[in-house]
Amino acid sequence: MRWRGLVLSLTFLALPFACRAQAPDESKGSPETEIQRPPETVSGFSIPEGLPSDLEKIEAPIGIEALVVARIVDGDTLEEEGGTRYRLIGIDTPEDGEDGDFEAAERLRRLIQGKKVQIEVGKTALDDYDRTLAYVWMEDPSGRPVMVNQILVREGFASYFPFRDNPKHLDELWREQEKARKGALRVWTLPVNPEPSGRYVASTGKGAELRFHRPECGSAKQVTDRNRKVYSTRDEALADKRSPCRKCKP
Repeated sequence: MRWRGLVLSLTFLALPFACRAQAPDESKGSPETEIQRPPETVSGFSIPEGLPSDLEKIEAPIGIEALVVARIVDGDTLEEEGGTRYRLIGIDTPEDGEDGDFEAAERLRRLIQGKKVQIEVGKTALDDYDRTLAYVWMEDPSGRPVMVNQILVREGFASYFPFRDNPKHLDELWREQEKARKGALRVWTLPVNPEPSGRYVASTGKGAELRFHRPECGSAKQVTDRNRKVYSTRDEALADKRSPCRKCKP
């Protein structure tokens, strides 16, 4: 009986340690679960295979820098192995949380992540976030250089966004947008705010962004009469190579 009591006592003493050993180690964190999103998501944007067959031919410059893409930050930003970030010139993709943001980033990942690309740095080299502004070139299956910025606009993952101080290739990007817009591809299928009671406003002032705004937008109200340009419709502004304001979303 004395031995039985001793064994029982030792058993009860060991239970907390046994339970502790079986409990998960929270300091290490739980295993990450990869979220699988289908090729067609809530936005309805499919992610194509291959490249567009009707891209306008643009000659790539010779002797530009090459690098390996380590990570895609978002639909228009990539990061190289050394940590430098590059913002694609002349395009705008949906921001985090907006319809199409995942698909734009995923398309860019499938195109260039882990691959060697060439970087054509813009005339103005850095943006306000210290990202290098660049046109990014990859090889198509035949080995011909094609511009990634151009692919994203043509496929409707990105819209044309003119950088006034980096004008090279902007006309070609705008023409690719016109194809995507007329074909109602991806971002061009998303709902837009109703037409305003007044006209859309843009500035022709020196150094002004090539955006257009709803009349109630703070940026529109800052445009002087001398520099004010108005558009009756959204299509009219887009056809004039203007890009929608990020704040008022015309």
